[in-house]
Amino acid sequence: MEGPHDKVVTFLEVESLRKDVAIPKLHADLASLGYLGGRSLGELLAAEKRGTEIALTGAGRPNFHLPAATIDEHVLGQLIYLHEFQTALSGELYGINAFDQPGVEAGKIAAFALMHRKGYEDKAAELMHEAAGRARSSSVS
Repeated sequence: MEGPHDKVVTFLEVESLRKDVAIPKLHADLASLGYLGGRSLGELLAAEKRGTEIALTGAGRPNFHLPAATIDEHVLGQLIYLHEFQTALSGELYGINAFDQPGVEAGKIAAFALMHRKGYEDKAAELMHEAAGRARSSSVS
């Protein structure tokens, strides 16, 4: 809800869960938890999603609901394509080449180095050095 109003929130809702988990009837004496007993995790997630949609819409924040019958490799591929297409279209609307941005290029170079692509040995060494430095500094903290 906070921050700049420059994003569209996408809610992906899976209509048929492969498995749902029952929430045990524990802590009936606690008003903050007792009401959940006997419900399912799927019900809780759906209510949280819907509540967030209501709050965002009420605050004038753009959002949309994308239902999916299930999640499998076919649907996942469709979702990836949808977001790729949205990226390309948004770039056109903003007058930028969404596939030639410095941050994107930096990520590609790092991925090439991490995958040991020929010609990226210096970048791989740099990344290893940075990772070792972070490990040393976190062990000191």
